[in-house]
Amino acid sequence: MSVTAMKMKNLIAVFVFALSLQSVSAQNVVLDFESGRIDTDAANCWIFADRSFYYTNKGAEVISGRWSGKSIKLDNPADIYLKSPWMLVSSGDVTLKIDFSKDPGPSSGIELLYIPVNESAADKEGTPVSFYTEMFHPPFDRVISVSTPLPSAIAGNGDSYRIMINLLGRDSKGNAYFDDISIPGTYNSDPSKGCTPKAPVSNDQDGDGVEDAYDDYPSDANLAYNNYFPSATTFGTLMFEDNWPLRGDYDFNDLVLGYRINTVTNASGKVAEQVYTFEIRAIGANYHNGFGFQLMNIPSASIVSVSGNNVSGGYSFASNGLEAGQSQPTIIVFDDAFRFFATNGMVNTNPSQGYITPHTMVVKITFIQNGVIPSGGTVTPDQLTIGNFNPFIVIDAVRGHEVHLPWFSPTDLADASLFGTGEDVSDPGSGRCYITKNNLPWSLNVPVDITYPKEYKEITLGYLKFEPWAISGGSSYPDWYLDLGGYRDNDNLY
Repeated sequence: MSVTAMKMKNLIAVFVFALSLQSVSAQNVVLDFESGRIDTDAANCWIFADRSFYYTNKGAEVISGRWSGKSIKLDNPADIYLKSPWMLVSSGDVTLKIDFSKDPGPSSGIELLYIPVNESAADKEGTPVSFYTEMFHPPFDRVISVSTPLPSAIAGNGDSYRIMINLLGRDSKGNAYFDDISIPGTYNSDPSKGCTPKAPVSNDQDGDGVEDAYDDYPSDANLAYNNYFPSATTFGTLMFEDNWPLRGDYDFNDLVLGYRINTVTNASGKVAEQVYTFEIRAIGANYHNGFGFQLMNIPSASIVSVSGNNVSGGYSFASNGLEAGQSQPTIIVFDDAFRFFATNGMVNTNPSQGYITPHTMVVKITFIQNGVIPSGGTVTPDQLTIGNFNPFIVIDAVRGHEVHLPWFSPTDLADASLFGTGEDVSDPGSGRCYITKNNLPWSLNVPVDITYPKEYKEITLGYLKFEPWAISGGSSYPDWYLDLGGYRDNDNLY
């Protein structure tokens, strides 16, 4: 993808739904590096020795999955270590994989330590206690699997501990690579309070480990936290132009939707469900347009069910409610916006015709039902960022005639013969989709509640900075949609 494309897509993906929470699997705290970002895992209270660790996705350096951790060269005299979040540790083995690359020197090794709480210390850390040390001497297998039990004295005693992995040996020219770190126990850090240990839970009626005062679902052990986008009280705005691949009247009011997304996580930070609230605000079209969205880069088998959508026919669905024939989970919200209004004429685009109350729909996607994890595994909030939300319209009930946000991919059921026709210059193979030669799009996702153009008023006449924003690939006037001096002509907006 070009730099211009990345800028445009990043502007569409302005925010994320919620901070990625700690990875937990079967009562183990896990660091598998698959977030691809050290700052994401640091935000989840993992501690990395300053400037001593990196993440790598270079093929030969990756132990498993797409990413592994990588230390600086072991000839550096600085301490090289990482520490887990605060945990309530339980009986079992600490396991990890490590690879000493290239020139491991005469010996390299690791030391595992546990760190108790010291309330008087600024970082709350007491004196580390070593419980496992092993030195490795060449020759040895490329990847070494380490497994050692936690000391029985700390397992299950109700106190919080960090587990520290310390690299030993400083006479190597190579690096150490880590992956699949798994520590028995439950996450007990509080990212909102500087990653200090959570206070003991005193009021927890559903027994999920979350204090009732902080639990959005205090009587449901399977749900814990609401995470709203854009917020609990505001909406984002989706606007579509349905003349694609022609520019048409370019008024972006053929379908206008408000949207709010609530990503509900459980006590372990896994997504239990997502609740989408859509407001159909305007229909400035003669076409009977449908609307759907795709959740990119998650397994369809991680979704248990979809409910709340409204489709009368012409579509095929899998048993979990996703559209059939798609390699990525695709939800059809409705197939005809007119069905919800007592008119086949324009809705809320001509002020002289009077105002019609928007129609609201609530669509729920269930990821974990009654605590049971589906066959596709769990999903974390960082897999459901706004950049992975791919909304689109289906023009006039012709299933293959899709219009997506600029630079976002079509679904598997789109009619590829339409790309590169009319004023469209899409080349899906290169990631260039749904734009003109000047980067003008046919749909927009704005993370705030904004108004839209009146019927037959081109968006450039209402939002005066829109065109320079689009042509620049998003570098100029990224705030084009705000009501600032010289930014709008409200006479052309509804």
